[in-house]
Formats: sequence, C-alpha cells, structure tokens
Amino acid sequence: MKFSDYSAKSVGTLYHPKAEEAFLEGQATHMQDYSKDARKVMLLLVDPQIGFIHPGRPLCVPGAVEDTRRTIEWIYRNIPSLTYIAASLDTHVPFMIFFRSWFRKADGSPVDPFMRITLADLRKTVWPVYDLKFEYEDGKKMWWSEWYLMNLEQTAPDLLHHKQTHTIWPMHTLLGTPEHAMDPALLEAVYFHAGARSAQPNFLVKGDVIWQERFSIMEPEVEFPGHPNGGKNSTFLKMLEEYDLIYIAGQAKSHCVIETILSIVRFFKDQPEVLSRVRILIDCTSSVQIPGVDLDGPANKVLNQLVRDFGLKLVKSTDPIG
Repeated sequence: MKFSDYSAKSVGTLYHPKAEEAFLEGQATHMQDYSKDARKVMLLLVDPQIGFIHPGRPLCVPGAVEDTRRTIEWIYRNIPSLTYIAASLDTHVPFMIFFRSWFRKADGSPVDPFMRITLADLRKTVWPVYDLKFEYEDGKKMWWSEWYLMNLEQTAPDLLHHKQTHTIWPMHTLLGTPEHAMDPALLEAVYFHAGARSAQPNFLVKGDVIWQERFSIMEPEVEFPGHPNGGKNSTFLKMLEEYDLIYIAGQAKSHCVIETILSIVRFFKDQPEVLSRVRILIDCTSSVQIPGVDLDGPANKVLNQLVRDFGLKLVKSTDPIG
C-alpha cells in the first residue's frame, strides 16, 4: 500500500507535498495503532532534505535521489511493521563556523567552498571575521575559532572518537528556504505512515548553533557550553533503547550518517544488546563527493569495523524486516 499520488519519478523534484491527503489516505487503511506493536521498529532518517537530495543544489549528494526512492518504497512496503519515524533537519543561518561567511583569506577575499581549515591555518592564511572570546577556564579566555579547531584536532584515542576535518561548505539547508524542507515525496510517505499507524513523526532540528559543526543528530563535533542545543541529545539517545529494531537511512553516509552511527555506538558501547538492534540501510545512503578527496572509502571502512566490533548490521532496503 502507498499514497495514491506517489510516483517514483517525483522523487528529487520540487513541488508542494500533499501532506494532508497522504495522512488521510493513511488513516483510511485502518491499520493497527503503533502503540500495540509487539515488536517496535524505528526508522531514523538523517537529513533527508532537498538541499542534499535534489540535483543542482550546492551540496547535493550524488546518488541521493535513488537512495530516497528506495527509502520511500521501504517505508510503504513495511508500514504494518514500522512503529515510529524520526527525521533530522539540518538547519542553518548565514553566519556559521563552517560557511564562507566566517573566515577570510589574507587578501580579505572569502575562503573557497570545500576548503579544509586547520589550527595551523588560523591567522596565517585564514582569519575569522565572526568570533568571540571564550572563557574555557575561570579567568582564561581564547578566541572561540581557535578553541574549536584545537579541540577538533586532538588526537583521537580510537575510531569511536575520530573527528572530521573542519570543512567550509557552500551555504545549504538555510532556515526558511525550500532546501531546508524534506524531499516532498518522502514527506508524503512519512505522513501516510503517520495516518496509517496513528504515529506522530519526530522532526529533530540540528545544526542551528552557529559556533559548531553538528554532523551527528546526537551531538556536535565540539560542544558549545551554555547553549541549550550546544551539547549531546541524551534524551533522544536513551529513547532508542525502547525499540527492538533501529533502521538508519539518509544523507550523507560520509558525514552526518556515519557520525550519527558513531554517536549511537559511543553511547551504547557497554550495551551490546542495543547495538545489535541497529540496521543500516546501506542502499539508502551515499557519500559527499569532493574533487580529489576519497570520502566513501573511509566511510565504508568505518561501517565495516563497527559491524565487526559492535554487532551493527548492514542491510538492503529489499531485505525483510528483522
């Protein structure tokens, strides 16, 4: 069963989603209420937004349209078994520490998109133009950009604590723009599920703290003390324990998906019974492509190690639930 207006060709195209119509059609199926499920199955969608999926957008992920089509069809195929859907929405404004607005080159010109910035670059080849003095200890202050890069580049003791190199991204998923919205065809599937199972979807805003990068749904790359969204979302992490199976899909495998998975593994590393419930829909996620940089290979290596060491499972959207 599926929303009657669904067309595979509409995935990755911009239109006004028929959310209410999809919801009402879902209700008309008279399916069992989600709360009565004996086996609770969750789908966690990572940043399934127009800005990452639709061709022509500055940060469109190659393969994301096909990933999203497979995700939608997985939802429709498994609605009777699917208890709950949560989706993150990467949410940005003009001045962010990973946008070109934050730094300038020595000649005053903007830094380049996809430029990687290290602590060694700071105030030598690039200068922050939007910064603050951060009190990291009583009476001790440092420019936040310096503190941020210093903490980001600390040697990771193991795979679980690895951090991404600080990268300057083109402006994307800006609050209030169409890019910020979920792909319309996917949104209709989420609303169809909501009506069919009487299950409220959970939309999680992330990335709205200008002082930090937040790839993971669960936590930032570097915490920003004092901001309500500047640290770990322990409440949502703990909620995962309630589910018998946790499926993960979305964009991009090399960044927000892999970092979300690492956050889950860090949080539950002493609870292997929880990690054994995690299913990564490997044909429903793809990696960012930056010329001259291999991001997909390292992402796959991390995923394979997590499978081997922590019991997570890589599955395809065509595999049966379980």
